[in-house]
Amino acid sequence: MRIVSLLPAATEWLCAFGAGDTLVGRTHACDWPPAVQERPILTQPNAVLGETATSIDQAVRETVQAGLSLYTVDLDQLWALQPDLIVTQTQCAVCAVDRSALDAALADWTGMPPTVFDFAPTTFKQVVDQALALGRAAERFPEAMHMIAQGELELRTLRDRLQLTTRRVWQPRPLPASSGPSP
Repeated sequence: MRIVSLLPAATEWLCAFGAGDTLVGRTHACDWPPAVQERPILTQPNAVLGETATSIDQAVRETVQAGLSLYTVDLDQLWALQPDLIVTQTQCAVCAVDRSALDAALADWTGMPPTVFDFAPTTFKQVVDQALALGRAAERFPEAMHMIAQGELELRTLRDRLQLTTRRVWQPRPLPASSGPSP
């Protein structure tokens, strides 16, 4: 199995499932765990992003208004890597490579195209379900099941511990203050 991840969260899940050794390509933003930084980078942002939220927002708006994609995918390198699975997302064209950009690249694919997995959960349950589906797609389903089971056990333990605590409401008692000078 040869996997390209175009979504940092999916890269982290894959590595947690023990599939880091099958990762052959990543985005410029995939940096955890540190071992993935050795993999080829397949994307670059088209906008010059500043350091403040305002400057980033402005750069993104200008790029989108110009009708450009926010990211460039290195198609030559993607084709050279010959992935079996490409993990992407469909939720946000600002956060990561948009699926439409990938579809355009795959339209010219010669031979058997790779499977594309869209990782796009919006609820906690969907995170769990999609993580399991990602584990299955990456041929690491038993590892994914084990990790999810461990997480559910930790959540149950936390929930049980919280039920033993007494609910408390903190209510500050501010010092009375006058509205002006004393007579």
